[in-house]
Amino acid sequence: ATGAQDSYDAAQREYARKQTLLKRKLISAQDLDQTRAQRDAAQAARDSARADLDEAVKGATTEELEQARQALQATEAQLRARQITLERLTVRAPQAARVDALPFDLGERPKQGAVIAVLLGGAAPYAHVYVPEQERARLAHGHAAKVYVDGIAAAFDAKVRSISSDPAFTPYFALTERDRSRLSYSAKVEISGKGIEQLPAGVPVRVEFSM
Repeated sequence: ATGAQDSYDAAQREYARKQTLLKRKLISAQDLDQTRAQRDAAQAARDSARADLDEAVKGATTEELEQARQALQATEAQLRARQITLERLTVRAPQAARVDALPFDLGERPKQGAVIAVLLGGAAPYAHVYVPEQERARLAHGHAAKVYVDGIAAAFDAKVRSISSDPAFTPYFALTERDRSRLSYSAKVEISGKGIEQLPAGVPVRVEFSM
């Protein structure tokens, strides 16, 4: 405010000086008008600075404080609502894992209860099998099975981890030549039980699904 007052005082003195010069016809009326405009601008700046100073000294009014408090509460409520929405839309894995399969493509609408992601959360081995078309309808995620490994007498407990919804021709190495033209569904069966850590990768197995 002090600086604004000094600027105004200087502008006022300059304006008075120009008035004297105009009377002596040493300057034009246009020069005086410019000086008057500068004086008026300095006066407006001084008045604004005084108003700011008065507000700072007096502090905010009760009404202004109440308005600010209500605005803060409204903003905090919006923040809480958006945090809740974010939590609802955030999908978290139940444990550290990596994605093994995403059965649905972008834009598809899974049915209620459908598996939308298959995660590998540990070292559990699985058997990659091809399910005949006539067996596909009764199998779903979690269906129980028994896995027989060559050279091991006891069967391993297992369950269906994932099964394709799209049929494909059975690969040549899976079935006999007579069966290769038949449609089948790719599936992964997770093996559990004692001794699974000793199972070698790539070993042939036979899978029997429970009724």
